[in-house]
Amino acid sequence: MNDKSSRSHAILTLQLTQTKDEKIEGDVLENRKDSIINLVDLAGSERVGTAQSHGERLKEGVCINKSLLTLGKVITALSECNGRRRPFIPYRESTLTYLLKESLGGNSRTAMIATVSPASDNIEETLSTLRYAFQARKILNVNRINEDPKCKLLRELAEEVAKLRAEKMVMSPNIPAVLFAEEEESENSKKDDDEEEKIKFEEERKKKEEEAMREKEMKEENERAIQEREREIALLKEKLCSTQQQFLDQKKSWEKRLQNAKDEKKETMSKLAEMGIASQEDKTVPHLVNLCEDPQLSGNLSYKLKSGMTTIGHSHSDLTLKGLHHNGVHCTINSDGNQLVLTPKPDTETFVNGKLVTDPTRLHHDDRIVLAGIYFFRVANPTENTSMVNKNKMDSSNQTSPDFFAAKEELLKIQEEKLRAEAAEAEAAIRAQLEEELCSQRDKFLQQVQADQLQQQTLLAQLEEEQQMRNELEGEQWRLQEDNRILEEEMQK
Repeated sequence: MNDKSSRSHAILTLQLTQTKDEKIEGDVLENRKDSIINLVDLAGSERVGTAQSHGERLKEGVCINKSLLTLGKVITALSECNGRRRPFIPYRESTLTYLLKESLGGNSRTAMIATVSPASDNIEETLSTLRYAFQARKILNVNRINEDPKCKLLRELAEEVAKLRAEKMVMSPNIPAVLFAEEEESENSKKDDDEEEKIKFEEERKKKEEEAMREKEMKEENERAIQEREREIALLKEKLCSTQQQFLDQKKSWEKRLQNAKDEKKETMSKLAEMGIASQEDKTVPHLVNLCEDPQLSGNLSYKLKSGMTTIGHSHSDLTLKGLHHNGVHCTINSDGNQLVLTPKPDTETFVNGKLVTDPTRLHHDDRIVLAGIYFFRVANPTENTSMVNKNKMDSSNQTSPDFFAAKEELLKIQEEKLRAEAAEAEAAIRAQLEEELCSQRDKFLQQVQADQLQQQTLLAQLEEEQQMRNELEGEQWRLQEDNRILEEEMQK
């Protein structure tokens, strides 16, 4: 096996555009025809046992055979259609067939060159290649010109208008007058004919009149159709002219646009330099490097920290950052030799390494600063002693500088822990308050229960007294009844 040979498929794509100016109704229109040529060099299939490949070569051979197998399945599916409705074609099973979709079964003409070997050892590969090519010959594609649809429609409409005008010129406008003159001559020459001939002549005259009316109606319809087509052509011309004008406006000189971009870049860089912003890091002085969610924008701007105090804020500051909640100075950074100290202003949100700071804080190399939760920076202090670099790092084993996502994750993690602590404190306070309220309510309930028990005991005593009095009254009543009964018996005796 030749290890220097190409072990992949190669596709060379050429895009051709033919532009032609056509005159339609006196206007010059641009007609474009587009085409694409795909030149494909397929890698030959190989047998693993014969090639004795292993490792990377084995993986390459498997991938090549897989793509060739998919190409064979696509060619077989296309060849079995024979002009009928095509079934599902597995173009997406391989990158090769997906790229060659239009060349195989689209609007294209495809030629295939198959190479074979005369050696008897390669008889199986030769037969397989011939079967491959034989299947490819059966593919039937319907070709059409890739022409601009607007220009094609305008040309067809112009041809139709020309055809209608030719038909209009063929028709003679004096047909009815000639017919009537012939009728008068025939009437004068046949005055002495019998009634049958007059009836025939009258029928022929009516037929000629009907034909003349039909020709007149056809003429009017043709004129209306011509006017309608002319209106459509005029509208299409207007649209095409506007489209071409837009295209010409967009075809501005590339050199001029490039020069304008360079001038704008120089002007922007000068303004950034006046604001203390540089497009690249200065490795000699302390500075802040921007961190952005987009990796292409992150680290592109650096804010120099001058010797002494540097103010950062919304306005009236050395570094002006729009969007900060505080209208004035948000914080200050004091640079003294190789030391950087950040001092936040009251009522501002300034985070260092994810922690909210309210007092002056020492900054170290690769520290993360977040202002108001919207501006992310990385501290770069080349003058700091290397022994201080490892302080306040996210990961001492990680030698790369922190990015936006690491700083944001750090901020969210610390804020989440802070919120959890605050939530736990609030939960404990609420729980203590609830327990206190529960104890007070329980005491009130016990007092109410005791009062109810005393009241129930009083009521029970009253009920017992009433029951005793009722029993005494019933006993007195019974004695009185007995006395009355005894008196009645004595009176009866």
